[in-house]
Amino acid sequence: MQNPWTELPKNSPFVLDIDKAAIDNHNQEVGYDFQIVPDMYPEPFYGHHDADIVILNLNPGFGGEEDLKHHRKNHYFIELLKNNLWQNELEYPFIFLDPKISDAPGYRWWNARLKTLVEKTGRSKLAKSLLCLEFFPYHSKKFNFKKLINSQHFNFQLVKKAIKREALIICFRGFKKWSSAVPELLQYKKLFPLNSSQSVYLTLGNCPLGYNAVLNVLGVPAINLHEQMTNSRLREKIMNVIKLKIAELGMDEYLTTPRTSTRKLRFDAHIKLTPIGKIKFKTNAENPSQQFIHPDLKRLKISRDFCPVNISNNIDLYENFALEKLQEFIYEIGLK
Repeated sequence: MQNPWTELPKNSPFVLDIDKAAIDNHNQEVGYDFQIVPDMYPEPFYGHHDADIVILNLNPGFGGEEDLKHHRKNHYFIELLKNNLWQNELEYPFIFLDPKISDAPGYRWWNARLKTLVEKTGRSKLAKSLLCLEFFPYHSKKFNFKKLINSQHFNFQLVKKAIKREALIICFRGFKKWSSAVPELLQYKKLFPLNSSQSVYLTLGNCPLGYNAVLNVLGVPAINLHEQMTNSRLREKIMNVIKLKIAELGMDEYLTTPRTSTRKLRFDAHIKLTPIGKIKFKTNAENPSQQFIHPDLKRLKISRDFCPVNISNNIDLYENFALEKLQEFIYEIGLK
């Protein structure tokens, strides 16, 4: 599929012909908060299509009159949007890192979420290495579009190309929707979810493995996680990753204790994260001794027996190994 956004109308409503019927029908059926805003340029993506780092997001939001002002009167901003859609060369290909639009709502939103990366890597370098793909390309205050529209398939194609070139992928929001549209994501070993899809900040605390992977791609030394977190915080962050991943895969039932002895036997597995293998994660399970209980979690038993060297006195090495085993588990769960 060729880039459909080169066919975007020059005047409002800024809706592709191939999407128009679906957008019109949707706007007639929903309330104001969920309506698509046709007076704003769509933002299906930001950045080079062949970028090394890809962020998956849900859809561009709508901030009211301030947003409309920039889309109608900020001529520099409008030219950035057009050149981005056409994939023309820009000083800052990830346009919301361009300091010349620092008063735009989109600039403030993205710079808050990428703040630490900008500080560590530099604005220009990050803008040339980053691509964001929105699941749905048009603006709305809230998102509840039920069906796929034609233009979305171009972004699905870009995700498949990113997987093929082994780009690093960070999922901000909409993992279920993305993985349904592009099932290859479930098997992809360079996909990292955020701990929280409600607080979408790309930081070490919100995406420990992905954050260091991004730094590695950008040629910046990785951060020593032990220096950044206490053991308890590290366990909490890893548990949040597991909870999020299981929930995203529709396996919420495995977050509680089984109620029958049969299920107890089937799901008798414990997560261990301690050099001596005795302290287990605590969860909200009715029986704290059972913890997370999906059978696949047996793969995630982390103790000295699994380690290639004796790590009892080397907590840094232990935590790195634990994080690696966690990521392997996430990939294996994704295959189910």
